[in-house]
Amino acid sequence: MSREVLARDAAVKLTAAEMPNGACTRRGRLWSVLERAHRRASQPEEARDVITAIREEFCGNCAARLACHQLATTGEYTGLAAGAAYENGERQDATWTAPKAGRSGRRTSGRSREAS
Repeated sequence: MSREVLARDAAVKLTAAEMPNGACTRRGRLWSVLERAHRRASQPEEARDVITAIREEFCGNCAARLACHQLATTGEYTGLAAGAAYENGERQDATWTAPKAGRSGRRTSGRSREAS
């Protein structure tokens, strides 16, 4: 099966079954604020603080966390999902900062592919 088919299948399952139970459901405004804060983080500590906040506020005990992780990886998502940052579907370390326009991307530590 192609990645596109897997991503669509995961998205349908997540939307239909998992997301209504997701901790982020109907809290998109706060999630958007945290996404922007993470994108703007220039120091590893800032990025880690945002990841800590989403884990505490949303993802720590979320029933949809595994499905969210699967959707992020199969859909090659870039952003915050399942209590972590993702770049092109790869889960990043909590201190990872997103590459900024006009600067070379830097990874502050290694990648971790496991969902926590």
